[in-house]
Amino acid sequence: MYWLKLASIVFDYFIACIIFLIIHDLTDNKRKAILSYAVAIVFPTIALNSGAWTQCDSMYTSFLILCLYFVLKEKSFPALLCVGVSFAFKLQATFFLPFLLIMWLKGKVKLRHFLILPVPLFISILPVWFMGRNLSFLLGRYLEQSQAYPGSLTVSYPNIYVIFESNDITKYAASACLFFTISLFGCLAYYLYTQNFRLNADIILLIALFTTAVSVYFLPHMHERYGYIVDLLAIIYGFYNIKKLYYIIGFGLVSVLSYIPYLFKASIVPGYYPAALMLVLIILVGRDLYQSVIRHSS
Repeated sequence: MYWLKLASIVFDYFIACIIFLIIHDLTDNKRKAILSYAVAIVFPTIALNSGAWTQCDSMYTSFLILCLYFVLKEKSFPALLCVGVSFAFKLQATFFLPFLLIMWLKGKVKLRHFLILPVPLFISILPVWFMGRNLSFLLGRYLEQSQAYPGSLTVSYPNIYVIFESNDITKYAASACLFFTISLFGCLAYYLYTQNFRLNADIILLIALFTTAVSVYFLPHMHERYGYIVDLLAIIYGFYNIKKLYYIIGFGLVSVLSYIPYLFKASIVPGYYPAALMLVLIILVGRDLYQSVIRHSS
C-alpha cells in the first residue's frame, strides 16, 4: 500500500513544480511561486487523494496542468501531447477538451496537433494487446466506464444533480444532461470566438477554470474526486490574481465536503449546500471571465 500511494505522491510534487513554474513565469514573483508550490502540496484534497485514498488523480491531472503551461507558452504540439498522455491515464482528461476547443478557435493551438491525442493511449495498450488481450476490449474500456452508473446522475459529487434521487427515470436523463452540457460549451465557444479581444494569461486561466468547473457541475456520473482539476486551477488563478484567493478556499471547501462522506463515513452538511456553493463560484468565475473579455476587447 505504501508503494501504491507513493506512485501518486510523486505526481503530487510534479504538479506543485508545474504550478511553481506557471506562477513564477506569469508574475515574476519567486515568493508567490514558492507559496503556490507549498499550498499545492498541503492542499487537503490533493494530500487526501493520494496519501489517504490511494487514488491516482494526480497522475492524469499533472499532464493537464503541464498542457496549460505549454498553452501559456504558445507551444501547441507539446500541449496536445500532454493531454494525450493524460487521456491514456484516465477518461477524465476530457474535462480539458472544451478549454482546448476554445484555444483552437482563438489560434492558441493548431488543429492538426489534435491528431496526437489518441496516440499515447494506443501505445499504452500495446503491451497488453501483445500479451493476448482482445484489442476491441482494450479500445472500448473508456466507453464501458462511461456507462458504469446508468441510474446515477451524480456519484456523490455535489453538482446540480444532487437534488435528484436515482431511479428508473434518471438513467434515461443522462444523455440529455450530456447534450445540455455540450450545448453550454457550444454557446461559450461561439461567444468567445465572435469577440475580438486580446487573449492574455488572465483570460486563458479563467477559461480553463470556468470550463472544467462547468464540466464537473453539469456532466452526469461525476464522482467525489472529479473536482481535483478544478482545485488545481483555482490555486493557479488565486495566486496569479491575488484578489481571487477566495476561489482556492471556495472550490477546496466543495471538494473537502465531497470527500468526507466517503473517507470518514460522516456527513457535515447535506449535499445541496456544497452544490449551491459550487454554483455561486461558477457564476463568479463566469462574471470575471466576461468582465476580462470586455476589458481587453479592441
